[in-house]
Amino acid sequence: MKIASILKKKAALKKKASQGVLFGIKKKAAKKPSEKAILKKVHSAKTTSKTLFNKLDKLDEAQHKHMGNINKQLLNDYNVTITKINKITNRLLYLRENQKKVKNNKVMFKLGENEMKILRKYLLELNTHERELRKLL
Repeated sequence: MKIASILKKKAALKKKASQGVLFGIKKKAAKKPSEKAILKKVHSAKTTSKTLFNKLDKLDEAQHKHMGNINKQLLNDYNVTITKINKITNRLLYLRENQKKVKNNKVMFKLGENEMKILRKYLLELNTHERELRKLL
């Protein structure tokens, strides 16, 4: 009985996998337009109505202000993460030098090792955060 149920599941999985493919051509997902693409369309829109043009112009200006604020916030976050990374690397270098001096004292050596371990993990997280922010800029 168990073998039969396993074979039925495998057959069902194969059918589901082949449903999305038609003659070896996969369907592509529709891309969501970016804000910049929408702004380009608004800029290129030629209207004959004066009121409609004014509404489009106001919307365009509001969008520019909104995007400008987002970029400033992202840039500020990026700079803050860079300064944190620099501080942590300096602290790690200091601890490494201090570890050489405190080799005889086991308690201080262990505390320094624990702090270095925590700081390395935090530095790894900050580096990934910095990479993600750089992609958004």
